[in-house]
Amino acid sequence: MQAIGRQIDLLAMLPMISLGLAVTTFTAQNFGARQYKRMLIGLKHAVIIDVIWGIVFAAILITFNKFFSGLFISHNETKIIHLAFEYYLVNGLFYWILAILFVVRAFIQGYGNSLVPTLAGMAELVMRAGVSVLSLVTVGLIGVLFSSPAAWIGSVIILVPSYFKITKDLRGRKDGDVNDDKALNEELDDALKII
Repeated sequence: MQAIGRQIDLLAMLPMISLGLAVTTFTAQNFGARQYKRMLIGLKHAVIIDVIWGIVFAAILITFNKFFSGLFISHNETKIIHLAFEYYLVNGLFYWILAILFVVRAFIQGYGNSLVPTLAGMAELVMRAGVSVLSLVTVGLIGVLFSSPAAWIGSVIILVPSYFKITKDLRGRKDGDVNDDKALNEELDDALKII
């Protein structure tokens, strides 16, 4: 059941991961070009697109759960299909949080901060393992199903303060052409003299 669920999770995640990669590049390029407002607009649109994808895919997955399970196992395996449905339901309800995780983490990385995304990844690992172990001994398998959503939530909690700090900083900056920055031009001139 876990193997089936992870394969289906990948169908949900691949578009989110792809958009996250695009956000990293978009953010870094626009930060370099000092197009701060454009960074914020791109972030907003990426979050909206990814969250919509997460919600739509979850609705499709939950509605057509037997079809998705049937891609990997026989329709006669009713017990496994029921367990897979529980997995789809639990994870699917939290795909919108996963969408936010991928985009915000990518945005922070594109901004040039690698520490916070690394800490978020560590939090994700600790939450997944912790919830799995604690749930297994307390509430059983249904609790273990919540380990991935708990990991996503834990990671987002780490990312949110940095996200607010960065977006506040960007809103306070004025868009500008790199060529207008006198200090940067002097630094470039000094670097060219060495060459």
